[in-house]
Amino acid sequence: MARGHRWVDETTRRVEWPPPAPGGDPERQLYFLHIPKTAGISLDGFLRSMYRREDVCPAYLDEELDELDPSSLERYRYVAGHFSLRPLAHSREPPAVVTLVREPSAQLLSAYWQGLREPQHPLYWLWAGRTFAQWLRDPETEFMLRNLQAQFLAGAVHTASQFGDNELYDRAVATLDSCIWYSATEHLGSSLPRLAAALGWPVPTELPRVNAAPESAPPPTAEELELVEARCPVDMRLYQYALSRIQDLDKAAHVRPLEYLPSRGSLALDRPVVVELAEPFWGAGWWPRDPRGDSSAVRWTISGSTASIDLPLRLRRGDRIDLFVAAAPDARLVNDMCIETNGHRAEVHDIHPCPPHFVVPAVITRETGGWTRVTISTPPRAADRGAQLRPRDDRPGVGIERMVLVPDGATQV
Repeated sequence: MARGHRWVDETTRRVEWPPPAPGGDPERQLYFLHIPKTAGISLDGFLRSMYRREDVCPAYLDEELDELDPSSLERYRYVAGHFSLRPLAHSREPPAVVTLVREPSAQLLSAYWQGLREPQHPLYWLWAGRTFAQWLRDPETEFMLRNLQAQFLAGAVHTASQFGDNELYDRAVATLDSCIWYSATEHLGSSLPRLAAALGWPVPTELPRVNAAPESAPPPTAEELELVEARCPVDMRLYQYALSRIQDLDKAAHVRPLEYLPSRGSLALDRPVVVELAEPFWGAGWWPRDPRGDSSAVRWTISGSTASIDLPLRLRRGDRIDLFVAAAPDARLVNDMCIETNGHRAEVHDIHPCPPHFVVPAVITRETGGWTRVTISTPPRAADRGAQLRPRDDRPGVGIERMVLVPDGATQV
């Protein structure tokens, strides 16, 4: 990974990480085939953060894809959405495909509760006043429920009736087997190291939860489970097939997440360098990129949690990290941030305005000796302290636009 890569652009003095290499090829397009209600938004947020914004296809829904020239898809390095197999039909070179499946009752239960929370949806009448069992049993909902996961994987969304169950299953399994990576929502965490191996990119041990339900739904009853099995017999088979392979595939992955960093070749900090958080970087614990009106963007930490960036630089005692904070819901989150390098706390002092930012200077207290992991711990927001909250990653902490690394005795450029 990253052999021969130039980590610091000598003209801009910006740190640049190597691009992901799906299936070992950095030029190959990556397509995330997102089956609805499989926790795909969380995975997509991480995957698209690996690419520059201009390399990411702006469409996510079918109607948005319809507005694009099909031939334009090839210019993007990352495509994601509820497109089933459509992007594959427009590519001269097949993209590397990743996807997630989910236990069918959990997927449909998630879809049911989401529908109830969206009274503005034009099809809300299909949810209104119905229990989960009634919603599953209603003939009006069959078009959007029956073997939905198999439909997406077989390229047969809303046309699955032309196939028998066995053919639909075979087509869906063939797509899974052609993916460079797939997993199940329930096993996403244990499959992340395998994702790292498939993409040639360090992957964190867990992903921030995005678009999560505001509260836990009750588990399905025995009657509801029977209805799910009746509605989704192919999805049930498909999920069992995926489970039978995921564990063995995960065991075969040899890359440890965020640990496969070169032990040699890190650079000494001899001049100020810049890390733009709008650009891809190796790290963990960040919300997806938040674009601003101009070409800039911020990355948010998570309130009450830790975010990190791995830098190919050796920092010495007295060197400084200047964080440029663009937004924060609470000033205390900025004032009480804890910044560490390789586990040693940096000295934060003289936080000052630099419009439109606040700059948080952190002085290094111990030489890092090689690669440097900068960790930023954000305290819980005031409204969260003492509250009985189930663990969720949906509370933004501090929005950071960039960091500048300044050698001891130097001034910023």
